Amino acid sequence: MMKTRLKIYCGVILCCGLAAGCSTTKNLPEEEVLYTGIKEIDYGQKSKKKAKKKAKQKEEEGVITSLADAYKAVDDLLTQRDLSVLKRKEELTQEQKDSIAAVQRIEEEAYETAKEEVDAALAYAPNNALFGSSSYRIPFPTGLWIYNALVGKKSRFAKWLFDTFAGTPVFISTVNPKTRALVAQNTLRNYGYFNGTVDYEILPEKNPKKAKISYTVRPRNLFRLDSIAYLRFPAVGDSLIRETFRQRTLFSGDPFSVINLDAERTRIYNMFRNSGYFYYKPEYITYRADTIQRPGFVQLQVVPADGIPASANKRYYLGRTTVNLFNNDSYELTDTLQFRDYTLYYDGGKKGKIPLRFGALRRNLFYRKGMLYRQDIMSFVQQQLSEMNVFSTVNLKYVPRDTTALNDTLDIEITGILDKPYDGEFTTKVTSKSNGQIGPGLSFSMSKRNAFRGAEKLKFEVHGSYEWQTNSTVQGRSSVINSYEYGTSLSLDYPRLIFPGARKFSRRAKTSTSFVLDATWMNRANYFGMVSLSARAAYTYQARPTIKHEFVPFRLDYDELLSTTATFDSIMNVNQALYVSMRDQFVPSMRYTFTYSSPRKARNPRTFIFEVKESGNITSGIYAAFGKPFNQKDKKSDFCTMKAVDAFADLVDNLHTRYIVLSYNNMAKKGNGRSNAKMDDTDIMRILEAKGRVQVFSHDHRPFTTGKSNIKNHQERLFICVCDNH
Repeated sequence: MMKTRLKIYCGVILCCGLAAGCSTTKNLPEEEVLYTGIKEIDYGQKSKKKAKKKAKQKEEEGVITSLADAYKAVDDLLTQRDLSVLKRKEELTQEQKDSIAAVQRIEEEAYETAKEEVDAALAYAPNNALFGSSSYRIPFPTGLWIYNALVGKKSRFAKWLFDTFAGTPVFISTVNPKTRALVAQNTLRNYGYFNGTVDYEILPEKNPKKAKISYTVRPRNLFRLDSIAYLRFPAVGDSLIRETFRQRTLFSGDPFSVINLDAERTRIYNMFRNSGYFYYKPEYITYRADTIQRPGFVQLQVVPADGIPASANKRYYLGRTTVNLFNNDSYELTDTLQFRDYTLYYDGGKKGKIPLRFGALRRNLFYRKGMLYRQDIMSFVQQQLSEMNVFSTVNLKYVPRDTTALNDTLDIEITGILDKPYDGEFTTKVTSKSNGQIGPGLSFSMSKRNAFRGAEKLKFEVHGSYEWQTNSTVQGRSSVINSYEYGTSLSLDYPRLIFPGARKFSRRAKTSTSFVLDATWMNRANYFGMVSLSARAAYTYQARPTIKHEFVPFRLDYDELLSTTATFDSIMNVNQALYVSMRDQFVPSMRYTFTYSSPRKARNPRTFIFEVKESGNITSGIYAAFGKPFNQKDKKSDFCTMKAVDAFADLVDNLHTRYIVLSYNNMAKKGNGRSNAKMDDTDIMRILEAKGRVQVFSHDHRPFTTGKSNIKNHQERLFICVCDNH
């Protein structure tokens, strides 16, 4: 081992020695020149600046008033006619200025887009390039040094050094600047610069075996779209184009762009495919361009290509559906089920049971026999079948009913292989919190696909975590008993809505229903132990890929403190809000969530989520259902209102006991209206003395207040009454 390391170290040292004494071109092939990067890409910026300066000097001579005037101005200049379309800048209206600014903005955006693509076409990184740059290099070409020092060496050690550290030289011939210039020039034309040119020059350095490349790009004038005509399409196709004309991507006045042409071709293709033209292809749409009629403009024609087969111009309808359902461990189809226009082939085994009920499959087939073929619907069907999570593979095949020229029906053949029924998952994690708690967490889940042969998913999960305190507590010591948490959950997911009358909704959209039970036991060191139970039902409805509705009509949480410490109790006594949240309680709730997501192909995807949640007021609804309003007034006892004195007198009068013990404070007139006690000492003594002998014991006590009241001399009093007649 030591010998190997020593060998490597010696090799590295030797590499450095060789590199220091070698050149980067010593052993290059005679006919090759080392490429050292791009010197510059000249877009004529200097000449542009001069032109702008000259134009500014002659600004008073006039500018074109509008895009329409621009068209006319070109024609007039070419025919040496009237030049009155030119006006002084100060004579232009705001509308005319805005029109000129809009044209300039379009040209600038087109230029920047074309420039970016041309730069990408010309880019090629040399040896030891800095972050892949085509112009900047690292000053120490170690790879080239080693290449020139060891190329052709036959010793094992030299070959190892060469294979490990040498860099393959990048030659001018490898870059092939002529081809790159042609590609860049074609890129210019794709973006509307039809007269653009790209030239190159190889610039030798002091070492004749090294050279850089300089490119000269001249975009020249930008061509725009003039008229756009859709010709020679069949009557049905022509009407479809006219109906969707507002959705087109080509507009008069826009810069010519192959990208927009491809987008329009794709749009028309999708339109035909969604209108029954199953055999239609994008290459069946072509363009004719005329740049002679109007200089600087393109008169465009969108036409069908020559030689389109007859099947591409025919609309097709959906016929019968055949489903081949294979088990994951068997590829035999022994049983058949016929249902209306559907035929299902499967292997029922010894009991003859279908492994996947047809109803679960049928809910994801969003088409019917006789319906016009639509690509978007059938793609959605393919997606839904894949997302059922019961198939390892599933495919759709379209088969013509017959081979005659009159056939217009496509039968559907669905082939699916069921996935393995069980799926297990084991995960680990380590948690570190800002309060000094750190520890591991484990979880294990077991899922059963197609649990009840209806594409249901049954999942059972157990999890646990353990945390220990790495720093001292407030009391100045580490936790004696560390915190831990463990729990379990059981969930059942249905690929449909489970409630009366929901079948119609499930057929029209992607739906699901989930039932979940959770149980968690927690122990927080030095504070409390708690058990939390939860049960909920959730419904999901998604009619479109971009919009999803989720509704949780019922969720019930139950928390119970199993044990507490004196430290925890003291915190609860001074923080009533925390006490209310931590006490034993049932919390019913419901929730609705609306989610919008951008289409998958969106360049800048967006997601919008709107959620409404209600918690606790369900109890009020239960009271209201039984005819008792559950408002704030009815929640209060009479002892919390101005009726407190009368209520207390009635209570004492109806007590038949030997002793009466009452704990009450002296807050009758010390705080605000909300914190004042509703009875004072005079009322209490009067009512109790009518019952017997009374003795009072007092103890100073800190008052509880959520405000900023400065309450002094607060006392908690104990009234003991020995009744005369009990």
